[in-house]
Amino acid sequence: MKSQKEFANLIIADPPFNIGYKYDIYNDKRDYSEYMKWTYDWINECKRILHDDGNMLICMGDEYVSDIDVMCRKDIGLKRIEWMIWHYKFGQSGKLDQRRKFTRSKTHILRLCKNDKPYFNAPAVAIPSDRLKKYSDNRADKRGKCPDDVFIYKRIAGTHNERVEGVKTQMPVALLEIWIKSMCKPNGIVFDPFPGSGASLVAAKKLGYDFMGVELSNHYTDIINKRLTLVSRNNI
Repeated sequence: MKSQKEFANLIIADPPFNIGYKYDIYNDKRDYSEYMKWTYDWINECKRILHDDGNMLICMGDEYVSDIDVMCRKDIGLKRIEWMIWHYKFGQSGKLDQRRKFTRSKTHILRLCKNDKPYFNAPAVAIPSDRLKKYSDNRADKRGKCPDDVFIYKRIAGTHNERVEGVKTQMPVALLEIWIKSMCKPNGIVFDPFPGSGASLVAAKKLGYDFMGVELSNHYTDIINKRLTLVSRNNI
């Protein structure tokens, strides 16, 4: 008999990156051992609630992604299926002659699971292929091709019409919809342990999936509830 504790079909986690971002109540500048211990604890808990054929996506910056990847595979016992990238353009970033490294323009996404065969529905997110559209090659699958593992979507910056006031770390709903349609079973549950702006929950609701989030900040919780109300009213 399966444990009743396993309820999540897709976990989308965009946790604090520990780079000094100013949250309202969370300290985003911990020492390495404290941050990694905290990270281990929440990932291990997410593993407990994940179905055997479920997917867990962990979004992370450059600073800790390789350490977290090793920890997930060696210490927590998860399997990495793929290492994806969200690539975005970035505007002016400080004074040019004071730069000491190239401009950050990506977020890493680790796709993890409990076994080697997690749920994946490529036809649900198929896009037109050049082989068929451009070259009229009859060998191409008429349904299209599976998207690449580098997703090119604009950051939700200050002038973006999707921007939520008071939230600087926000993911595009359209990108999250691709992940949900391809990696969550129909009638499945999407869980987000760090919903922040609520983008993942908005995407799940738009697509008709059940969803659940756990948010530490009362301010962010209010933002999420307002966004979800708008989805039911305007389907946005």
